[in-house]
Amino acid sequence: MFRFRLLPIRSCQYTLRRHNLYNTNLSSSSSLSPPASPTSQFHTTPPTIPPDQQPKTMPDPETSEWETQPPYRSTGDNAQFTKRWTAHCHCGRVRYWASRAKPLAAKFCHCVDCQALHGAPFQWAAVFEKADLHFERGADGLAFYHAPDGSTAHKLPCKVSCAYCHSPIMDEGRRMALVFPGIIEFGDAEHKRWFDPQCHIFYSQRVVDMHDGKPKWSGLDKQSELIKEVERHDCKENTVTGQPTNENTDN
Repeated sequence: MFRFRLLPIRSCQYTLRRHNLYNTNLSSSSSLSPPASPTSQFHTTPPTIPPDQQPKTMPDPETSEWETQPPYRSTGDNAQFTKRWTAHCHCGRVRYWASRAKPLAAKFCHCVDCQALHGAPFQWAAVFEKADLHFERGADGLAFYHAPDGSTAHKLPCKVSCAYCHSPIMDEGRRMALVFPGIIEFGDAEHKRWFDPQCHIFYSQRVVDMHDGKPKWSGLDKQSELIKEVERHDCKENTVTGQPTNENTDN
């Protein structure tokens, strides 16, 4: 004796989605399935369908438009994207590829937001166009933070991180993406040099002095004043000394 249990509509949709059957073109596949006999309708074996005849899954109506666009989906599928660099979060659940060999620019950012959100004195960021990036699983497994209002919705500009291990992944802007070279697999030191920062930005908010001879801008590069590098002195208590004051150059 068979007992039937009616599932709620939402549970049925969830089950169908799990098996890639939700929102599929069932009319094209129904003609390929043999009619079930009364004695075998509960024990039929699914027919083998050639790949070129398999029904195509329609886009999930719950997917937002931005999830189907760069930097999350830059090509139709993963195989079509040129993978020059591979990056992943600490737990490995989030992985993306970059197709551009060298970033458009690379910088150290010393703003207080980056200090707090990265738990570090500054942030190392490399600038890419959004179309240069492609995420293996799209936006799945990502968390977003919009600093201006403190919301966790995908609102530009926003901070992007792994929703599981919370590794910072990138800063997404309206046209560009700032990726973090620390999670990129370089392979050797020579290629890593391609991502060397050219300057420091928001250096007026720094918590540590840097002695590298690179330009140090009080705010955004080329849109703010340059800050003179503080001289380094030997000290037993501190590796780096010097007052973090805004000593602007005359240039």
